[in-house]
Amino acid sequence: MAPADAADQGTDTRAKKFGSSVSVELDAIEPNRLRRMVQETIEAHLPEAQFEILKAAEASEREIIGRLVAEAGGSMTAPQRRGQRS
Repeated sequence: MAPADAADQGTDTRAKKFGSSVSVELDAIEPNRLRRMVQETIEAHLPEAQFEILKAAEASEREIIGRLVAEAGGSMTAPQRRGQRS
């Protein structure tokens, strides 16, 4: 998976150690695109049923943490909804 807009590191002699002719600098990839690439790759290897269980557990944990923060007198902003498949 080599992004077309990432800086090619083919001239870097360290790249040969990774067993691939393709390598890129991660900081050359726009952050939101990199997050999306990582999320999509992880989700592709995670069974759908297990992914749904993990999302439910995460939602429950967020709710519990939110209540604990509120009880302690703090505030917790609503997190971005992540990990949802289309």
